[in-house]
Amino acid sequence: HKELLTRAFEAQRRGDIESYSFLTADAAAVREKIDAIKEAKND
Repeated sequence: HKELLTRAFEAQRRGDIESYSFLTADAAAVREKIDAIKEAKND
């Protein structure tokens, strides 16, 4: 998750907004999976 956000930030700095959009969407999906796993462990 953190790696994807770092890559997204770097893409944004380069002006590559398309890559930034894809990377942030991927990072959000990974975060949702992480949260779901954590929630399942707490049940």
